[in-house]
Formats: sequence, C-alpha cells, structure tokens
Amino acid sequence: MAIPLLIVGVAIGLYVGLSLVFDTGPKSAADFVDYLRSDTINRRWQAAYELAARLGTGEVPDEFRNPDLVRELCRALSEARKEGEKPPRRAILVLAILRRLAEPSTAETVREALDDPDPWVRAHAVLTLGVLKDEASRARIATLARSEDPGTRQASLEALSSLDQVPGLPFHLSPETRAIALEQVGDAKEDVRFTAALVLADAGERAAALPVLRKMLDRSYLERFEFNDQWGGLDDYRLRSVILLKAIRRAVALRCGDDPEVMEALKRLSDDATEGETEVRGAAREALLALQPKTE
Repeated sequence: MAIPLLIVGVAIGLYVGLSLVFDTGPKSAADFVDYLRSDTINRRWQAAYELAARLGTGEVPDEFRNPDLVRELCRALSEARKEGEKPPRRAILVLAILRRLAEPSTAETVREALDDPDPWVRAHAVLTLGVLKDEASRARIATLARSEDPGTRQASLEALSSLDQVPGLPFHLSPETRAIALEQVGDAKEDVRFTAALVLADAGERAAALPVLRKMLDRSYLERFEFNDQWGGLDDYRLRSVILLKAIRRAVALRCGDDPEVMEALKRLSDDATEGETEVRGAAREALLALQPKTE
C-alpha cells in the first residue's frame, strides 16, 4: 500500500462534479463541505471528489484557507469516523483533502484518527500527520511503524521520513527512522519493503536499498502479485508503472551504472514492447544514458 497510498489524489483529480457540468447545485468550497456532511451518501461522495478536484496539484485556492471551512472539514472527518462506514471511503477522502491543505490547525483532529478501529483510516491519518509535520505525533507514529498492519507500517515510515526533512537541507533520516527503514526493507510484505527501499535510496543508503530496487526494476517480478491500492484509483498495471518509474529514478540517483543487474533491468525496460508504457521506456533509456561510463 505504501507507494499507492500517496496516489489517492490521482483518480480524485480527474472527477468533475455533475453540479458544475449542469451549472446547478453547490458552487463554493463551503457548499461542498456542507454536502460532504450531508446524510445523503451520493452527495457526500460527489462533494469529496469535487473538493479534492478543486485542490488539484497546484496552488491551494484561497477559498480553502478560510478557518471556518477548515473547521468544517475537521468535523466532517470526525463524523465520518463515528459513522463507521465500511469501507471507510469518506474518512479516507477527507484525510486526503486535509493532506493537500496541510493546515497545522487540523492536526489535533487527525491525531484522534490514530485510534480509529479501521487500519486504513489509521494509515491515512499517519500519512497526513507526516505532511503536517506534526512533531507531537512522532513517538506514536514510531510505535505504529511496528504495527501488525502492513499498511500502517508503510505509512509510518513515510511519515517519519517526512518529519525528518528540513527545508533547504539534503534528504536525511534520523537514527530512529533509519533503524525502522532498515527493519522494513526486510519486511515480510513486498509493498513495505518497496517503500523502505525508496526511503533508504533517498538517504543514499545504496547497500541497503539496492537488493530491493533490483526487484522493483523487474516487471516480471512485479507481475507475480497484486497490490492493495486503497482508493487510489489505479489498477495493478498502472501501479507497476509507478513503481518502475520510482525505482528507475533511485537507480540513477544512487549511480548504479556499475551494477550489472540494474543495467540489464534498465535495458529490458528500455526495449519493453508493453502497450502504453512509453513513459517507462523513456525513463529507462534516459537512465541508461545517464549511467553509461563517460568516455574521454
């Protein structure tokens, strides 16, 4: 889940509310928050998607900076958790919206979700607290990094690595986060190992990350199992592509041109005839060029 967990907004961003198409219904962000708290499931679902679509991936619109609206979103999260929807789609979508807003004032409400009985809600709450840079949650997140639930383990490492970063400084890991990442790179769950390898690679820990990165660069290996993408909106085919692209970038960053297995994997990917994989092929070809020994 760890890699897909951060992709929740991809499918959400493609949705356009019917009310906007037909120029009827709610118009402002505040209107959609009211819909989100409605007792009609269809309205809630429409509103959650519409709010996330408006947030998109660019600058957060000013209307979302309204303190009253932020408080209403927090209430919507609390209400969704009390409702106990199975699966917890509304709570997860609200948490995705709060991650995008990154408003520190929401941290207290998000912290409460760490005790939610549903592991997916807990995992998304952990990710959100990482984005919020909520140091008050660090100790609890470190404990959750050893949870029985693999998605929570993944999310916890993501959050801890986010908490470790300081703007303007190179990527680094605290001793505690590094120790957890080194544990998780040997985890029984493939998704957990993948995330740990990416985090360790970002920290320059080549020896620890490389064995897993080699597998992440092998499409035939990735095709052996199914991923658990909770409301990320991506099928296994696309998720494999995302993993391959992430692994390719790390192979270049770690200067793996001297590793025959990595170079052979990149060569296979660069020649891959899989339909619709132009992005992966292009990235692999660029990586091969970047990693080729320089000639005088």
